[in-house]
Amino acid sequence: MAVREPWVLGRVLVLCVAVGVVAAHAIGELCTVPGPMSSAHAAPDSGDGQVATGQAVYLKHCARCHGEKGEGIEAPALIGEPANRLQSYPTAAILYRYVRLLMPLDAPDSLPERDYWAVVAYLLVRNGVIQENVPVGPETAEKILIKR
Repeated sequence: MAVREPWVLGRVLVLCVAVGVVAAHAIGELCTVPGPMSSAHAAPDSGDGQVATGQAVYLKHCARCHGEKGEGIEAPALIGEPANRLQSYPTAAILYRYVRLLMPLDAPDSLPERDYWAVVAYLLVRNGVIQENVPVGPETAEKILIKR
């Protein structure tokens, strides 16, 4: 039977990649942040500068599917209850890796590293995981625990 809707094939492909990411995490392959990264890109902005950047990037690239307030439209909600939407990612490093490898859905791994870190920081702040003044990046991400 032929697939007549191209979006169905795209979603099946994304689901297969997501299952692969979860399986790799289960065997410990995603516990580190990808590298190498130059020092110009490695250092995150600190404080609300990073969060403000993350919000702008989120609104530009993520809101069309996840909603302006993270409430979910065509994709899952990312902000708020029930039970902190990000808790399936044990650390900020794993969340970063997932977001970078799979998002935006129509152009995965297409944004600058700083933008991915900023979006992760924005989501962590909006879900009450960290305060705005906590920098999120390769040096800190493993230490930022999402599960409570």
